[in-house]
Amino acid sequence: TGTVRIPIDTTSEGTVEVVVTGHNLYPYEGSFQIQEADTFVGLFGYEIDDAPTGVTQGNGDGLLNPGETVGISVTLRNFGSQTAENVVVRVDSDSPYVGWLGATEFAFGDVGGYSIGTSPDPLYVRLAPNCPAGQPIRFDLQITSGMDGWVSRMDVPIEGPELVYDGITLIGLGTRIDPGESGQLEIALRNIG
Repeated sequence: TGTVRIPIDTTSEGTVEVVVTGHNLYPYEGSFQIQEADTFVGLFGYEIDDAPTGVTQGNGDGLLNPGETVGISVTLRNFGSQTAENVVVRVDSDSPYVGWLGATEFAFGDVGGYSIGTSPDPLYVRLAPNCPAGQPIRFDLQITSGMDGWVSRMDVPIEGPELVYDGITLIGLGTRIDPGESGQLEIALRNIG
């Protein structure tokens, strides 16, 4: 079992044929339709504000680091040809490392066909200091426009220190440590994160 995500970049409608094979397995053959919807609103991008001023408290590198409080501005795109009216987004995450500061629901207003819209206010998030770097935080976006609804996923990578061994120095020991000797041992680490 498993999951695979294959980005499909197309501008035309039609049938996509799928064949899944594996060693000593019967192949699976299936298909699905690509259809243009009048309105279809989804995540287009995001921008992180982690300046060390105001509500946000970070290092200003534009990345999400453990212990920071950031503002995330979300940009949506209407992939359909008709205007999506009164677009509302509700953001959620089941990560134990995320704390919310302020609203998690935003009214985007109308988003025209094939157009983008950015959240009127940022989503303020406090990331726990013990959040492990190297893994993304998943945010689920519930997007609605009248009776229509869509779900988008926003994976934001967590950047942090990555320490690697850089060298060793013996102080007061010569070039090696002999039995019964005492001295200092300095280990140099370098942050490549």
